[in-house]
Amino acid sequence: MRTTLDDKGGSKVDWTDDSVQSLLRWSNEELTDYINAAERETAIRTNTLIESESTAVCRISVTAGTDVYKLHPKIITIERAKLENGLYPQEEISLRDAEGQRADWETYSKEPDYYFRDWQKGKIRIWPTPIADDTLRLMVYRLPLGDMDLENWESEEPEIHEQFQDKMLSWAMHLAYQKDEPNTLDPDKVLFYEQKYTAEIGPARDMYTLERRKRKSRQTGYGGIRQTSTNSNNRLR
Repeated sequence: MRTTLDDKGGSKVDWTDDSVQSLLRWSNEELTDYINAAERETAIRTNTLIESESTAVCRISVTAGTDVYKLHPKIITIERAKLENGLYPQEEISLRDAEGQRADWETYSKEPDYYFRDWQKGKIRIWPTPIADDTLRLMVYRLPLGDMDLENWESEEPEIHEQFQDKMLSWAMHLAYQKDEPNTLDPDKVLFYEQKYTAEIGPARDMYTLERRKRKSRQTGYGGIRQTSTNSNNRLR
């Protein structure tokens, strides 16, 4: 990336040496931050980091009588949620739907059938309120679990899939040229690399778009047989 930026500080400058950072237009720390930001952006746009095994990310201990739980901060969106002792996966429902189905929805208790989320507070609510202890198992799309470290630059690989690793650098370049100094700020290159990145990776999506894409036709059980249904009332009672 530093070569593409033409920012090597001259042939005699060892850019890995922290003592010569003043000779460079972008410090090592800045470029590392841009690359980590690019990996996070790529994870959001591609949904390529899918996780179902991590205990920290994908397992929530459920306590009878408690319906709200904190989500791991690296979760982008939930693909699937299922109680370990439950028969079927929980289905996503909106707060408005829950309120519309039962006047006592806030105090209604039974084995949960549904979940809804408060992304601003980073929490998930399972509904109805559980009547037994259990474990909620999630399948999620997530951000990288940690940032890459400059000290390990020769051996550390991005967590994002290899097919996106070179392409994501366009976003890092887009960020680099936004640095507001006379020898770094370049609006034309900001736009060029943003467009290049979008062409290779895909457009940005807000949380509303991500969540609408995840909504599916609900599944209803009849005599042990799973059947697609558009009637959301059956499991609410």
